[in-house]
Amino acid sequence: MDCAKNRVFLANSISFYLLTFALRDIPLAVVYATWSGMGVFLVACIGYFIYAQALQWQTVLGLISIVAGVVLVNRYSSIH
Repeated sequence: MDCAKNRVFLANSISFYLLTFALRDIPLAVVYATWSGMGVFLVACIGYFIYAQALQWQTVLGLISIVAGVVLVNRYSSIH
């Protein structure tokens, strides 16, 4: 494996390891919704800011909806 693949593998391994700590206190549905929703949002932002990829207004509206959904799920989930 080349250096870039090693870094991606290492970053994913660390993130999954850290995810296990979140699962101790937060329900799986909330963790997964946050993980996947914010992952999509961050990848789109990286594409826009780093790689100068265009985002149509529909895409921006969808990203705003994702963030709003993640906020609502986290706000109203029952974490004891």
